[in-house]
Amino acid sequence: MATKRKNPDKKPRNHGSKLPVWLQGPAALVMRLGLALPTLGGLRGVTDAAGQLGRTFGGAPFNRKRLERALENLREAFPDWSEERRRQCALDSYGHV
Repeated sequence: MATKRKNPDKKPRNHGSKLPVWLQGPAALVMRLGLALPTLGGLRGVTDAAGQLGRTFGGAPFNRKRLERALENLREAFPDWSEERRRQCALDSYGHV
């Protein structure tokens, strides 16, 4: 059963995404297909591919604000860490999502 929008004349909102609304569906499909292909290689292939996809997403230009926020938090929490170690930790956290 499809849900009806309250106001059919109103355009769908973008919810702050940098991607245009018309591109969000195809982008999600590409990501799902990208994760589905490694299932042919078993669980290890899936987890490796998902981790790499997450790290790639974390370092993408459209995710710069979130990555910078994570780096600021890591600077505050771990002032003795090098900038490279903080960046690696932040990107690895995207690999676990």
